[in-house]
Amino acid sequence: MKTFQFSIAFFTALILFGCSNSKIENQDNQANEKLVIRYECNGYLDQGQGGKYLLIGPDSEVPAGHDADYVIMSTSNLVFFGTRIIGLDGEAYENALKKHRVYRTTESGEDQKFIAATENPAWMGNQPHGLEYWEDLNRVLQNEPVVDRNRFILTQLRGTGIEKGSEFSPDELQKEVLNEAEEMGNAIAMVHTFSRESSKEKHWPDRNWLYILNMEYLDHIHPNYYEVQEIASYTYEAITTSRGMVLNNVGSGSKYLGAYIDSEGNWLDGKNTY
Repeated sequence: MKTFQFSIAFFTALILFGCSNSKIENQDNQANEKLVIRYECNGYLDQGQGGKYLLIGPDSEVPAGHDADYVIMSTSNLVFFGTRIIGLDGEAYENALKKHRVYRTTESGEDQKFIAATENPAWMGNQPHGLEYWEDLNRVLQNEPVVDRNRFILTQLRGTGIEKGSEFSPDELQKEVLNEAEEMGNAIAMVHTFSRESSKEKHWPDRNWLYILNMEYLDHIHPNYYEVQEIASYTYEAITTSRGMVLNNVGSGSKYLGAYIDSEGNWLDGKNTY
């Protein structure tokens, strides 16, 4: 029984480590309020002109009479929204920052609060380990609707004791199994990301710079398969994608490269200077 449980838990941990690498603290759910995002910066829909976006959660309707320029329908309750202010300093930076406003439809957005980075942030860009990993995963999944693309993973999770609408309360044997599975799943996901035999493509054939993003489709749904291997080799070391990151047009878009070994095939080491 332990072997079966470990197999299910390990397989699930391996896949999930390649699907998300962030722990979000202090979630605030307001089911009856919509989220408004107003920013005046480079965006795909607004073609760089800026505008007001209305973010609508699952099972919610677009409110009548809204004044948003663009409406985004989210399939999840938990949303990560990120922008970059690049190449600006001083007053120019502050002006660009103030043009970013995120608020509920019941608010005006005039009292926007910005939280500066600290040594003890509430948001961490790394996944927890041990049993905390599974507890955190359960907490997030309980808050999310079931969508078809996740049904296989959710089916696997049932073998770990995690199921939407049910309490996650593993006994001592299950805790031992889950801890082992998390440790091994994490290790294999790490190898899959940084290994010399990674599925990532080289940018130059005679150098060790690799494309860290190898998906062809933003929704990861290839006409013939699901790009799970490509996802797993990317999201252990990074998070989020955008249309500009997968464009192959000359003169537009961007390419993300990573290098993990030197010219002699040795691992790059932070104690060395290259």
